[in-house]
Amino acid sequence: MPFRLLDWRIFFEREAETERLANLVSLYRGVLVYGQSGTGKSSLVNAGLLANAVRKGRAPERIRLYPQKDKELFLEPISLREEEPSSDRPPGSAFLPSRFIDPEHSAQRVQLSCQEFLERLHQSRSDDMGPPLLFFDQFEELVTLFENNPKKAAEIETATGAQAEIQSLILTLLLDTSLAVKVVFAFRDDYLARLTPLFSQIPHLLDQSVRLEQPKVGSLNRIIRGPFRPSIDCGIVRGDFTPELTEEVAGQIEAGIRATQPSGLLNLSEIQTICLALWRQPRLREELLRPGANPGAILSRIIESEALAALNQLQRWDRARAIAVLANLVTEDGTRNVVPHEMLVNQTRRNPLLWLFRGDWQKFLGERLPNTGLVRRSLSSGTHYYYELASESLIPRIQIWQQQLRRRRQIFFAVICVVLVVLMVGLPSYEWYRAKLATAAAQAAESKVVATKQDLDETLFFMQFQVSEAFKSLGQPKMLTEINDHIIAHFEHFPPQAADFDGLRAQALAIQQRADLSVAGGELDGVIDEYKKAVEMFRQLAAQRPKVADYGRDVSNTYIGIGDVLRMQGDLPGALNSYRTSLDVITKLASDARQSSSEGSGAKSGDEEFQRDLSVLYDRIATILIAQGNSQEALKNYRASLNIAET
Repeated sequence: MPFRLLDWRIFFEREAETERLANLVSLYRGVLVYGQSGTGKSSLVNAGLLANAVRKGRAPERIRLYPQKDKELFLEPISLREEEPSSDRPPGSAFLPSRFIDPEHSAQRVQLSCQEFLERLHQSRSDDMGPPLLFFDQFEELVTLFENNPKKAAEIETATGAQAEIQSLILTLLLDTSLAVKVVFAFRDDYLARLTPLFSQIPHLLDQSVRLEQPKVGSLNRIIRGPFRPSIDCGIVRGDFTPELTEEVAGQIEAGIRATQPSGLLNLSEIQTICLALWRQPRLREELLRPGANPGAILSRIIESEALAALNQLQRWDRARAIAVLANLVTEDGTRNVVPHEMLVNQTRRNPLLWLFRGDWQKFLGERLPNTGLVRRSLSSGTHYYYELASESLIPRIQIWQQQLRRRRQIFFAVICVVLVVLMVGLPSYEWYRAKLATAAAQAAESKVVATKQDLDETLFFMQFQVSEAFKSLGQPKMLTEINDHIIAHFEHFPPQAADFDGLRAQALAIQQRADLSVAGGELDGVIDEYKKAVEMFRQLAAQRPKVADYGRDVSNTYIGIGDVLRMQGDLPGALNSYRTSLDVITKLASDARQSSSEGSGAKSGDEEFQRDLSVLYDRIATILIAQGNSQEALKNYRASLNIAET
């Protein structure tokens, strides 16, 4: 967690870098701050430079980039203090005043075009807020957002136009002397070469920089003990922060780090994890100070236990996904691996466990997993990130998980092979039994055929739901299509009886799957008709057996598929109508579940599956409303989705 402006009192051992950065800002119009990922660039600017700037009367603004024309900049609010829910302070008093953010909505970030930003900057020259200090955080996004990740022609064109606008704005800010501004760019050092063509257009800008290095073990005592030592400059008196991490504790931490880090360099994420755990848990402090204790082993155990505690806070299905993700962030050689979002999702989905624990990967990797502190991410597109392991101390535990996952994968594929053999043997056997049925009048033979057909139907059902998902996750669309074709052909030759509800559902699901495969392959012609055929079959099943919730969910899922296709075809009203129809179905199912529970039928009130469906649908509806320009209704739906997810 990077330090914030409000954390300036406990931000230590960066005084020299802060002073150099502040001096450069005083002398020059533009300054660069760069270093490796995890060295604390954002912390240095937030808790070091911005605190210094506020004391000198400057007005800081934190800015992030976005790859969309006319919405290229995000202005993020800067917190002054922790806002308590019961606080009687006026709204917005917990945030630094901003020229660009409405005081009544100071907790919300604002999205502006470069032109709007420049116009407001010119209009504000006569205000009394002080000269602006513009802080472009994670400025490597000018490359990662705009060059590395756009895939489609329209996205590339949009990103290129937005990038040109941002570059023009940067040159204006640094060369237009009528604007009394200071500009600071913070970015990862591996992007310096990619950003040099822009920076080289500004005389001497590349020389006006601070390169941030990882701190060494020798600075550890001051980092740990600083918040507990009285300081006039920081306004700290003894007892401000309790309990205290004593000199003995700091010494043991240093001894443990020296034993486990031969390079002598500090991993700041690990130090933060260790210190927070020791600060919050007296038992750990006692264990660390016990005579004869092995501090290196204890610190590694703390990091691992904190990681496991973070995992245990996740729901079971998210925990399984998190373990599979972490396994892909460590190479076979036992080193950290940096993986982009799309590759990480594709690699993780290949794991057999994830065929059972599927869900919204965007939300999981965008919010739930990063909030555990187990991974470090850097933004690489509007909604995608690069991910890497936060601490190398977790590698031994992750290697154990990798071995377990490999064993389970081998077992799972062995089962799949057995099922495929059974299927290949079963299909000819079934045809033989049908021929025998036509010529044999004996009841025993007929019973055998019926039993064989039931077995074959069950095998096909397994192929449809389990094996098909396996090939889908493995990226085998051809095999997936062939399986679907066999299932469709089976139901065309041997249609289910009117009372065979499972068979009718399987047939409808096969039709729905055929439409899904067409969409995945980019073939949208006739897909809507396929979905409509499937949804009509699901509706008939739901009407005949209204108490079976699965049929209702099938109806809902099919309308989602229709909505997705209509959205891809540009029919936003049609997509919105389809999503809302799906929402109505799930809302009724959730209501029926609550009513059944209240009547003592044993059903769970507010079933988690229904609630998750509702959250996803509210999010999809909000996305359409945003595209239609209806931001107020979109906000309501986003909040509805968020409320369900938080509950």
